[in-house]
Amino acid sequence: MIVPSIDLMDGRAVQLVNGRDLAIDAGDPRPIAERFARAGEVAVIDLDAALGRGDNSALIRELISIAPCRVGGGIRSSEKAIEWLDAGARRVIIGTAARPEVLEPLPRERVVAALDARDGDVVVEGWTRTTGRSIEEGIDALRDLVGGFLITFVEVEGTLGGLPFDRAAGLIALAAPRRVTFAGGVATAGEVGALDGLGADAQVGMALYSGRLPLGDAIAAPLTSDRPDGLWPTVVEESSGRVLGLAWSDAESLREAVDRGRGVYRSRSRGLWRKGQTSGATQDLLRVRVDCDRDALLFTVRQRGAGFCHTGAVACFDEPGAPRESFGLRDLEARVRSRLTPPSDGSDGPSPSVGSLTARLAREPGLLAGKLLEEAQELAEAGSARHAVAELADLLYFAVTSLVVAGGSVADVERELARRALRVSRRAPRAPTSGVEPGRRSGGGPALSPTGGQPLPTVSIEEAVRRVRRFRGDGEVSARAAAIVEDVRRRGVVALEEHAARLDGWDGSSPLAISPDRLHDALRSLPRADREVLRRTADRIDRFARAQRETATDLSVTVPGGHAGHRLVAIGRAGCYAPGGRFPLPSSVLMTAIPARVAGVESVWVASPRPTAHTLAAAAVAGVDGLLAAGGAQAIAALAFGIGGPPPSDIVAGPGNRFVTAAKRHLFGEIGIDLLAGPSEVLIVADTDAPTDEVAADLLAQAEHDPDAVPIVCVRDAGMIEPIRETAVRRARRLTTRETAEASLRAGGVLLARTDEEIVDVVERLAPEHLQLVGAGAERLASRIRSYGSLFIGRDTPEVLGDYGIGPNHSLPTGGTARFADGLSVFTFLRRPTWVEADRDDAGYPDVVSDAEALAGIEGLEGHARAARLRRPSARGPDD
Repeated sequence: MIVPSIDLMDGRAVQLVNGRDLAIDAGDPRPIAERFARAGEVAVIDLDAALGRGDNSALIRELISIAPCRVGGGIRSSEKAIEWLDAGARRVIIGTAARPEVLEPLPRERVVAALDARDGDVVVEGWTRTTGRSIEEGIDALRDLVGGFLITFVEVEGTLGGLPFDRAAGLIALAAPRRVTFAGGVATAGEVGALDGLGADAQVGMALYSGRLPLGDAIAAPLTSDRPDGLWPTVVEESSGRVLGLAWSDAESLREAVDRGRGVYRSRSRGLWRKGQTSGATQDLLRVRVDCDRDALLFTVRQRGAGFCHTGAVACFDEPGAPRESFGLRDLEARVRSRLTPPSDGSDGPSPSVGSLTARLAREPGLLAGKLLEEAQELAEAGSARHAVAELADLLYFAVTSLVVAGGSVADVERELARRALRVSRRAPRAPTSGVEPGRRSGGGPALSPTGGQPLPTVSIEEAVRRVRRFRGDGEVSARAAAIVEDVRRRGVVALEEHAARLDGWDGSSPLAISPDRLHDALRSLPRADREVLRRTADRIDRFARAQRETATDLSVTVPGGHAGHRLVAIGRAGCYAPGGRFPLPSSVLMTAIPARVAGVESVWVASPRPTAHTLAAAAVAGVDGLLAAGGAQAIAALAFGIGGPPPSDIVAGPGNRFVTAAKRHLFGEIGIDLLAGPSEVLIVADTDAPTDEVAADLLAQAEHDPDAVPIVCVRDAGMIEPIRETAVRRARRLTTRETAEASLRAGGVLLARTDEEIVDVVERLAPEHLQLVGAGAERLASRIRSYGSLFIGRDTPEVLGDYGIGPNHSLPTGGTARFADGLSVFTFLRRPTWVEADRDDAGYPDVVSDAEALAGIEGLEGHARAARLRRPSARGPDD
């Protein structure tokens, strides 16, 4: 069989000739890995690590999550090999370090020994040093320590000159029963088939990258058929392992299926059958496997739409409309999603069922957390098999609901379990830290980690500044976000859908682009009280935005030589992002879309992953033109480039996670952005009369946003520190968001500042996103402070009112950028282009023209000077 190869240098997929000369730079290896994975295992070789000039470890970890990988290059110890196996590598390839002391601690069946030879001699250290050993000697020494061999003929590597089969057959026999993979020179499907016939595999790079060998042809190379029509029976299964049906393939259909990544088959009556071309029930092709007799195929697919069978059933072995004989976790996930997602056809179908338990669990995190704890305890106390089965079924329902609400999927869990199953090292079990005794209920999540740092530690102003500004961008996140953006730019809707399926849990059963009619259906589905809350909040945001807009006017002023001014012009098309990760945030939909509408933006689209009914309803209330049910960098790219529904945006605005921020940073200059926001932060300045319980509550309101959120309190009296800390910690333990809030409290801190001058210095140096002044000195301090995103004055003005629409926007500058930036507002969507109209009859005109000519001369720009000279009132024709 074929083993496609990805060689890495400087984060890019490359192909070298003879291990030295760069012949092909194929760019980003991530989409290549996704395509190569259709053939099975992919060899990923870190050339930089092999040559001792850095490594591509972070990138390889990403590739492992995309494709089943065998990893090689620079693995020189058993500890490094185990690290890769624990990370999810199917196998490790060890060359220079393939010695007994390195190999013996490793699971033999998952180790491939690399024997790279130039002119018969094994070479090591990135093919730079000759060992004096032959390949045959290497096989003899290592046969009992490894599960297979990778033999590379360096002299033909990358040349497409063909494999030396005269040597290969003897080496295969010598290595038996270990399977050999050959690299170097393989150029045709015939060679792949011939090697398979000898019981060996072909590791291929150059022929694939150059286009000489189509991947589908390489997969088909070993196949045979005893049928007159030469077709291969093809079993089609879902990624969950559920068999959907039987189809037929030939070389043409297999080639197209692999190239397009779609379910394509050979119909015995109609010719080439592109599954779903007319019905819309398409398939994403994930993997192709060949059976042991090389006369049948297994397609692993992601089924989209109604199902595989022409009867409308999901599988050909199902009776349409009949109850399922089994009901697994994926079926449970689909049912939970159906109760949380509006009908895809815009009809008045049964979902979202606002009154159902599933919908209540999604709306009430506390209820869901409580049920999870209750059912887990009941399972722990089950006294019989029947009781345990019933309790586990209950627990699985609540667990899957929690998973879906959090934005995950059962497929994500299966991938994580598969990764863990590949681990070689095992972690010792730990005793529970929550203090829950058998038979007793717990009222919350895990306790604060004793090694995780003190909650709300007392910090200096320098440490407080460091904590607020520690998020300055993550190189790995930036690279991953940029790769996703460029993938969507290059491949359009196909890439958007793939990333939405992989990262957002989109299952393809409903379109990503949601129309205004469906948004209004979601609004009508909500209880009246919820609809009114959304409308009242929207009205307050709208009133404030309109008041802001009225402060900005067009300008026209007389200037020497004529008139000048500016106009207020709305941006043409805006993309608004609303997070949907830990919690759905319909408030962010209102906060971004309404100011855009008030500014006069003609086209306003919102993007939000896994939108709940409330998110869709908020979009309807805001009057948007559509909603894209996607998140992360892929959503920012879709908004920017106009892919999947929205038109290309002139600006993308709204808060988001690190990938959203990195994508906005990557696109800045190509489109406008509002700001680059980091984790939420609040600084509460508490005077001596500030109520301790209210200060603690307001700290927690920000802390539960994100484990990286930074809640800081500045007090005048050291005696206030411990009461505030104790109250915040005690109340955090009662929150359903306990784990997040406690982590955030450890990221925050307490400052002591006794005078107004010290407090002003603290505020100006931190320049916090949210500044809350509580106590007697609030108004006095407010008049002296400049640097903040949004200011909340007095004990009756908690920051939470800003989060939920008292008027000003909650999308604000973070990380100290409030020193020079402001938050999202109606002004975000307005431009102020200037204009000039000069008049040569104006008294000041000669001076303006003369000065322009003189300055052009000073700067040495003769063309500028001549253009000005022609405008002299005394000018009479072209200047020479």
